[in-house]
Amino acid sequence: MPVDLERLAAFAVIGLLFALAYPRRIWIAVAIVAIGVLGLELLQLVRPDRHGRAEDALVKAAGALAGLGTGWIIVQFRLWQGKAG
Repeated sequence: MPVDLERLAAFAVIGLLFALAYPRRIWIAVAIVAIGVLGLELLQLVRPDRHGRAEDALVKAAGALAGLGTGWIIVQFRLWQGKAG
């Protein structure tokens, strides 16, 4: 599996889990995941054997946002199902 796809998928799962765990605090979940993405890339700059790159951060952020969005849609659909049923 290409490394960028692996990163995207991993952060999509993280975003999904945060959105499902905190459906009423979705903006806090977005902030936490965004800070996590940036923090991980910045911490890589501290180590001489690692390289934090903006491209990696963008891939991780895209995955996280996709997961958060998917989780939000799932929550909204379940709320709509509850009102309709």
